[in-house]
Amino acid sequence: MKAVETSGLSKLTTSGAMMGTLHYMPPEQLSDAASADHRADVYALGATLFHALTGEVPFRRKGRVAIMRAISLEPPEPMRAARPELPQEVEDLVHRAMAKQPEDRWPDARAMEAALVAALGRQP
Repeated sequence: MKAVETSGLSKLTTSGAMMGTLHYMPPEQLSDAASADHRADVYALGATLFHALTGEVPFRRKGRVAIMRAISLEPPEPMRAARPELPQEVEDLVHRAMAKQPEDRWPDARAMEAALVAALGRQP
């Protein structure tokens, strides 16, 4: 990501620049930001939920390139290794939210929420 300096202020975006926090970016945003749609937000929600539930980011690697490679090619770490008391269904739905292909993710955040509520056995 590259910021452009103008009069002491930093612009957030420039043509061809990525915007976001690396640990929460989906693979498609790393390779072609123009192809990202609302399912990129589902990925980010999954990564955020992963972090909130485990206290760790999904891809613990040293260096930006290693993190980007893991996001693009590797599954997230098993959540239950850090939190064995988590229901398997919760780990499965977070991993689905973080699927490499957008079409393999939840169609939207509401569908993911419904699955989470069902996995936890609670009413919304």
